Amino acid sequence: MNDGQKKFQKSLSSVIFNELNKLTKTLDTRTANLVKGIPLEIKMR
Repeated sequence: MNDGQKKFQKSLSSVIFNELNKLTKTLDTRTANLVKGIPLEIKMR
């Protein structure tokens, strides 16, 4: 592999990593909100 390919792979993997992080954070917040919402729904019944 030449330097260009190495640089490309590095930037590509960091982009993927960042996107995964964002996704995980979004999922975490959604899950947290869901978990918070469950007791409320149970109380309302």
